[in-house]
Amino acid sequence: MEYKDYYQILGVDRNASLKDIKSAYRKLTKKYHPDLNHGDKEAEKKYSSVNEAYEVLGDPDKRAKYDQFGEQWKYVKDGRTPPGGGAGGFDFSDIFSQFTGGGGASRFSGQSGRSPFFDMLFGNMGGGMGGGANNGGFSFNFSNMGGGRQGFGGGSYGRGGGMPKSEPKKSEAEITLSLAEAYGGCKKQITVSKPESCSVCGGGGHLSGTVCGACGGRGMRREDKTVEVNIPAGVAKLRILDGAVVLKISIAADPEYKIEGRDLRCEVWVPFKEALLGGSASLRLPNGKTVDINIKPGTQNGKIFRLPGLGLPNPKGGSGSIFARLMVKLPEDLTAEQKEALQKF
Repeated sequence: MEYKDYYQILGVDRNASLKDIKSAYRKLTKKYHPDLNHGDKEAEKKYSSVNEAYEVLGDPDKRAKYDQFGEQWKYVKDGRTPPGGGAGGFDFSDIFSQFTGGGGASRFSGQSGRSPFFDMLFGNMGGGMGGGANNGGFSFNFSNMGGGRQGFGGGSYGRGGGMPKSEPKKSEAEITLSLAEAYGGCKKQITVSKPESCSVCGGGGHLSGTVCGACGGRGMRREDKTVEVNIPAGVAKLRILDGAVVLKISIAADPEYKIEGRDLRCEVWVPFKEALLGGSASLRLPNGKTVDINIKPGTQNGKIFRLPGLGLPNPKGGSGSIFARLMVKLPEDLTAEQKEALQKF
C-alpha cells in the first residue's frame, strides 16, 4: 500500500490545530472542486485526496491512530498493533510451544521426546517432524508439508493432497466520498481485490503433486483490479464487478454540514438588521447551488428552518431535509447615534 502523507496533502504541519486543518481543507476543496475544474482529471484526484486526508485529520481519534500507525491506522482496534505490525512478525515458537509443552527439551515428555499433544497431532508423520534425539532439540521439516503422503498434503485431506479447497469470501472494498460527491453522485477509480482462478496452477491447486505456492492449494487467488465506478447520489453500498465485490461507501466529515442519516444540519448567519426588520439569507448547498431563506421581521436568534427535500438523496426515492439554524450577527463598533437609537428602542 502506497503511504499517503495526509499532512502533506493538506499542506499543514503535523502539529497543526484542528482549526488550521479545517481552514486548509476549505481552501483546497474550493480550489479543486469539480464544478470549477470541469474535465480536469488531476484536479479530481487532488480533490479526492484532500477529502480523504480531512476525513482522518479532521477526526481526533482517527488522527491519533494515523499519527501512531501510519497507513495501517484503519486496522487498529483498541490500541492494538495492526495486522503484520510489530518488529517480530509471526512467531512460530508460539505454535511449537503448544506442541512441546511450552519451552524446550526439559519439558518434553514420553519416549519420543515430544509432548502427548504433539504425538496426538503429528505422531503418524514419521521423521519429518521428529525431535532431535542426539541433542534434545526440535526440528521442523517443511519438505513434508507439500504433496507427500506423510505430510500435511497426505490423503487424509482428500484426493490429490493439500488442504481442502475453499473459495475466498466475497470481496469488500471501502471508499470515502466528500459530502458534495455523495450529494450529487460521482465517478471514481478504485482498486479492488477480486477472487480469480489461480493463473499459476490453472485452478487445480497443485503443480506436479505439490501444493501451489501462489494460491496455497485453494485454486483461487485474489487479483488487484482498477475499475471506474459510477456511484449514484446517496448510495451507501454498491455491488460492482458483476456482484463479486461489495463497495461500502462512507462520507467524510464536512466543515459546513453535520450529517444525521439523510438529514443535514448547518448554521446560517444573518445581520442584525435582517433579523430585526426581515429580509433573506443565502444558503450554499453541498452541490454548490444556493437557496434563499425568507427571514420574517423579529426572527429570533437560534430559530431552525426546515428545508424539506434538500438533504441527502435516497436511491429508493425522496431525500432528507436540511435544518438551518439562524445565527444573528450583532453589529460591532456602533456609532453614538446608533447606540442612542437602540437605547430609545
